[in-house]
Formats: sequence, C-alpha cells, structure tokens
Amino acid sequence: MVRIPNHKVWRGVKIPMYAHRSDLVRHAILHDFGGLYLDTDTITLAPFPVEWESLDTVIGREFCGEETIGLCNAVMYSKRGSAFQKLWMGHWERFQGTGWNELSVQLPWKLHLENPGLCTAVDRMLLGPIHCDMHPFVTIDGLPGVIICHLWRTYWRRVMEYITEDWILRANNTYATYARPYL
Repeated sequence: MVRIPNHKVWRGVKIPMYAHRSDLVRHAILHDFGGLYLDTDTITLAPFPVEWESLDTVIGREFCGEETIGLCNAVMYSKRGSAFQKLWMGHWERFQGTGWNELSVQLPWKLHLENPGLCTAVDRMLLGPIHCDMHPFVTIDGLPGVIICHLWRTYWRRVMEYITEDWILRANNTYATYARPYL
C-alpha cells in the first residue's frame, strides 16, 4: 500500500472534488507502475486475456444505444510508462475544476480517436451492461464474454443500498446469480 496525500492543487491547478483527485491519482499510478485499476463497484468474472499485457492501455467504451459517451475510467489496464496515461494526465494541467465526465470519460475517447493504436477500447468485456440498458440487478440474462462488470453505483445506488446476504440468496437476477457462490 502506498499512502498518497489528498492534494487539492496539482501543478498549480485546483482540483476541488475528491472524485477528480481520485481520477488523477489512478492515472499517475497506472503510468508509473502499470497494472489494473477497478472501481469498488465492479465484479470480476473472468481473467484478463494475457495478450492485453502487451498493450499500452485497455479501457471499456461507455455508450448508450449507438452513441459513444466516452471511455469509462472505472476499469483500466495500462502497462508501466503508459503513453496513453501520460497523454491523458497532461490535460489535467488545463483542468477547470468543474464537470464530471469531461476529463474522465469524454477526453480519453477523443484522445483514443486522435491517437489510433495507443489505447485499446473494448465494449462489453470490461463494463458489462451499460447503465442505460437493462442491468444485472434487474435482468436474469447472464454475462457471457464479460470479464469485469461495472455495477454503475451512480445509477443503481437505490438498489445497492439494500443488498444483503439474504437478498443475494433470494433475488432472481444476474448479479445475485454471480454473487451467490461466494457467500
């Protein structure tokens, strides 16, 4: 474990929201050490493909229907010294301190499009069902091909507040089906 100060200023730029500071720290750690970052509202269902270890960065594409929202930084893999993470971090120096997903979701998509081959964007494998589609708390459809499922706490908080062992044992949905064997 590495303790990291909770700085509200980085390179002269104010970063008032803890969520943005957390985003910046994850980029710095992935760049400096490499590895896998997962938000706490994810469940891992399968191992990462070994071939991803040779890639600079792998991130899940966030979309709604046919529209791409961006690349979701809830699940990211980067190799040590990641050029994509370095490029992304450079934009924090121009951060205005407002907004939520402009720098954390929309910008990486733009950088991905402008720098083909630097970042590998995958769809369902890293995020599972997207927040605007049916979700594992509601459906019972399984998650074939999903490696890590993002539970989208921001959208499903009301449901997640009621999850207990008893709920998992009784619920008839995809999440409960996957969680039940671990109780």
